[in-house]
Amino acid sequence: MKIDATRFLRKGVVVDPQNKKLRVKFSTFERSVMRKVKFEFPSVWAQKHRKVIDGDFAGGFLNMAITPHIADVMDAASYPFVRIIAVQAVAQTAKTTLVDTFLAWTTRFKSGRILSVYPDEKTGKRAMKNRIQPMIAGSPQLAEMQTGSKDDKTDFHIQLTTALWEIAWSGSATSTADRSVKYLDLQEVDKFQPTPNKAEGGMIEYAKLRTRAYPDSHKIFITSSPSDEKGNIAVTLAKETEAVFVRWVKCPVCGYEQLMRFSRETFTWPKGDDGKSIDRKKIFSKKLGRYICQNTDCAVKWTDDIRNIAVQQKNATWRLRTKDGSKGEEVHSHLQRTRPRSIGFIVPSWISPLVSLSEVCHDFLRCKDATLSPEERYTALKDFKNKHESAPWSWVQEQKPVKTILSLRDERPEGFVPGNNSIAGLVAGVDTQGKSFWFWIMGVGYGGVNDQRLIRCGEVTSFAALEKVLWADQYLDADGYDYPVQMTMMDSGGNRTDAVYGFCAEHRGLIMPSKGSSGKMGQKFTIGNLEFFPGTGRPIPGGLQLINVNTKYYKDAMAVKLGLEPNMPGAIRFHAEFPEGHAEHLLSEARDKSGIWTQIGSRANHLWDSWGLSWVAADFEGLRYQEVKDRALKEEEGEEVFRSKFMAR
Repeated sequence: MKIDATRFLRKGVVVDPQNKKLRVKFSTFERSVMRKVKFEFPSVWAQKHRKVIDGDFAGGFLNMAITPHIADVMDAASYPFVRIIAVQAVAQTAKTTLVDTFLAWTTRFKSGRILSVYPDEKTGKRAMKNRIQPMIAGSPQLAEMQTGSKDDKTDFHIQLTTALWEIAWSGSATSTADRSVKYLDLQEVDKFQPTPNKAEGGMIEYAKLRTRAYPDSHKIFITSSPSDEKGNIAVTLAKETEAVFVRWVKCPVCGYEQLMRFSRETFTWPKGDDGKSIDRKKIFSKKLGRYICQNTDCAVKWTDDIRNIAVQQKNATWRLRTKDGSKGEEVHSHLQRTRPRSIGFIVPSWISPLVSLSEVCHDFLRCKDATLSPEERYTALKDFKNKHESAPWSWVQEQKPVKTILSLRDERPEGFVPGNNSIAGLVAGVDTQGKSFWFWIMGVGYGGVNDQRLIRCGEVTSFAALEKVLWADQYLDADGYDYPVQMTMMDSGGNRTDAVYGFCAEHRGLIMPSKGSSGKMGQKFTIGNLEFFPGTGRPIPGGLQLINVNTKYYKDAMAVKLGLEPNMPGAIRFHAEFPEGHAEHLLSEARDKSGIWTQIGSRANHLWDSWGLSWVAADFEGLRYQEVKDRALKEEEGEEVFRSKFMAR
């Protein structure tokens, strides 16, 4: 066969006239694409080719001995039948490193288009610029895949020779639209906005649609720190995964395998001579927290060093979570046997060498710290659940018997204020009903811990009677000092809004209309302006301010306060004549599965609501943060301020 050499005069093709054969010369890029790559699991590949970007180990290759718990998760995600991998992990436990490393691995072994979705645009751009692109540029094998074109590297994407890696963010339909992706990375899903726009469904389900073009090869990572039971990651683990795994470790001393969990029996710290815990801050700074081996024949108290050995040993493993906490099947054995499509992992803080056992103990004791206000302890308890246990927060009000509420009564008669200059001032809340008003007048103590004392509560049937209760009747302490009601919050809901606005305008400076909101609010309350009576266009003389109340915040705090012992700082105490019927009002609501406070049956809840409004009034006035004043001066100033407000109407 005669070869026409002119037909092959193009780059890369050489004609050998002597042997009458074609010799093809491939470029470096072509050779790299066609070269057969020997398969390696992600955890093996990462230790040779994935460099650490920041922190104490920056510049070195990823060492799985430091964070061994992510190795099996990455390898489990590489199984061809696994499509969804959900990871519920506390902060600083390498969940982002886990996902980034796996996605980098795919560009070498199973390449495809990647989309990482973040809670907001700013976070996404920062991740692409400060984490993803430096990871690729800093690791030799990954760096070879860069094209060298400036257009292939922006704040929103990086184009490699084997894959395109892009970012998007929740709340933006356009950032995830018009593309098909093989790998979907949903980061911190509990911080996602609910929907990208009014016309679309949930953000997570909307993003999942991008993988439909790869029904048999796509991977979806769903990762986040937990929030509450309705959070995206908790719902995913509870309803969308076939198998959830937890980390088991072996005691370095006795070899007993156990699931590390927090309880007063498994964590310990020094106690004083009185049997009470020593200062939590000292426990943290001196690293005095310990974990107790659950083998009763061993019961060695692990230091951080012993814990680190336990969690970093090769015999530590992920096991299938069981309802009773017993030992489940090992992760790889279970995956190979059952071939699940969706799997999940839960990562608490104490299995990470980056978190000291003493930090865990300190944060738990903060939930019990009597020097903190009930609201601060409530927040600390929620944070401990989310940030250490890696569990969704769930608060369910205990249905206390009425006698428990009545045990919070002290010796004061109704209408009397505690003495010894312990009360900063009086405030009130009013719940408006169709034919009556329920009121709650309470005193608030100094010192920031929010001591509360009920002075008087009940029901009146007219505005005139309410005016008398709030501003005409006297409230004295045992020494005869008079305490006026400084501020009142009045519910403006129902069919009496116009009348409430008129009453508040008439007594401007002493009372403000309020409106409750059970939805999400970033603050305890907000202040709005009113110029017209609703639906009439009729102006309100002088205008009014409307207080929008975060009812969930206050009712959560009220439930905590009801659980405090009477002698604890921040407790609530009722007067001696507080009746059983009124106590039942405080047991009239409970949180539903969505965390929203709802009425139990038809129980009367009016004093429960008016108590919450009086708390808003106290926060509005800042009573608990006021400095202690001389009694006579306080009475003189209070009477003068009260008189000027009352007479100004």
